[in-house]
Amino acid sequence: MSTTRFQRRKEDRPREITEAAMAEFAERGYDATPMAAVAKRAGISKGLLYVYFDTKEALFKSVVRSFVTPKLNALRQEIDTSSLSAEAFLRGPFLDFARQLPKSRVRVLIRLMIAEAHRHPDLARWYWENVVSHGIDALRTLVARGVEN
Repeated sequence: MSTTRFQRRKEDRPREITEAAMAEFAERGYDATPMAAVAKRAGISKGLLYVYFDTKEALFKSVVRSFVTPKLNALRQEIDTSSLSAEAFLRGPFLDFARQLPKSRVRVLIRLMIAEAHRHPDLARWYWENVVSHGIDALRTLVARGVEN
């Protein structure tokens, strides 16, 4: 019975670590967040944290993949499957999406990238390639559909 409990816990650990990292990044910013603080908040040792994430950059990327990527993928899926006109989509689902961003935890990551990207150009480039460019591509698809119609 205890084996199952530990297996479940082990499977939950990456999510628990990214949750803790998100909270630490929100409170301290990227640069000021030590890995030890993330480990402490997650209730694990710093050494165990490094088993899951080699660097703070890898941890940050995992946080982005956990919190931002699903929202962006859902928007993209909605654009691809919606029967709404481009204008109706922009005034409806897209506007709803945009209004929810400032209320969501994603705003923390956006704020961090704006504030700290100049100190971390490789991370900023990764964020552009894996988040911003996908959002722009989704909008291009929507606008192209509108022009076509």
